[in-house]
Amino acid sequence: MMVITSALALSLNAGAVRGVGRASSPLRTTGRLLAVAAATGNPLLVQSGLPKFDAIVAADVKPAMEAVLSDLESGASAPRAAWFSRVAAAQPPSLPHRGPCAPAEPAAPPGPCAGFEALEKKCQSEGTLSYAEVMESMEQVEAPLEFAWGVVGHLMGVANSDELRAAHSEMQPKVVQLTTKLGQSVPVFTAVGALASGAAGELDATQRRIIDQSLTGMRLSGVGLSGEAKEKFNANRLALAEASTAFSNNLLDATKAFKLTLTDKADLAGLPPSALDLAAQRAATDGHEGATADAGPWQLGLDMPSYLPAMKFAKARLHRRAPAPKITCVWAVKIGRGGVGGDGTSGECGGGGACISP
Repeated sequence: MMVITSALALSLNAGAVRGVGRASSPLRTTGRLLAVAAATGNPLLVQSGLPKFDAIVAADVKPAMEAVLSDLESGASAPRAAWFSRVAAAQPPSLPHRGPCAPAEPAAPPGPCAGFEALEKKCQSEGTLSYAEVMESMEQVEAPLEFAWGVVGHLMGVANSDELRAAHSEMQPKVVQLTTKLGQSVPVFTAVGALASGAAGELDATQRRIIDQSLTGMRLSGVGLSGEAKEKFNANRLALAEASTAFSNNLLDATKAFKLTLTDKADLAGLPPSALDLAAQRAATDGHEGATADAGPWQLGLDMPSYLPAMKFAKARLHRRAPAPKITCVWAVKIGRGGVGGDGTSGECGGGGACISP
């Protein structure tokens, strides 16, 4: 939904892949993307079921994201019946299939699963559009990007590498630009607003909540802006995404680089045997030959398997307080930075700069 787009482009982990009122999570991959995945063997384009984390490599990111972005903007050309049959074959039969591009029965007549351009044209047409024609269509359009970019973001956190960083940095501006375009679509915003005012009595509480959150998300994405204010908003949004990525990479590098080597077992009083074993193994790997859990030396780090036991069980207050990481302040540009609110008013959205501490 539109509420996704404001957060999607700026986030790096899979937790940002959040959709309100998902129309059909099993049916993420359009027919064209499935065809590309089959032809190229790109596992990032296979979005039925769980992500293929064991098969995805950095070299997959650029071609997959380019295909997803192109598909989102222009639309898929494959018949929806073929898409349904291929995706449904990979899903447990108990999972529901809903939405305008996902028929309830395999025998439904084929038709194109349109992209964002077609959705905008539909929203500009005369006549009243239903909830499925607007909200569920938007979900179907956005879901492949939401899925693929979320997988990339998750890998940035758990399997970071120079190659992956380069691929992510190359694609991030394109993702931000397109998701910004989605969030600022006046035709879609108008259609969603018409649903909120005209079909309220026909919707359940969940659907009304989805509509309200989508309208809020689009306002915060700058749908009400124009001219210089819109250009500034979009440029700052891209800058914020780049700053957030740089901060996350720097934090990850600092976490990996830190090590605290101890030689006095009294400094580790309270740690369970498993934590002492791990600390001795780390020390041995770092060049302290013969390190043992009983005699040391021991090495602690900031990764969770080392950090959490030390913080929870170590009795030595001094070492629980060390390291004292530098506090890095990222003066995050507000959604309405420059005194322009995301809804097009001259108010400010959010507070001032945000200090982020490792």
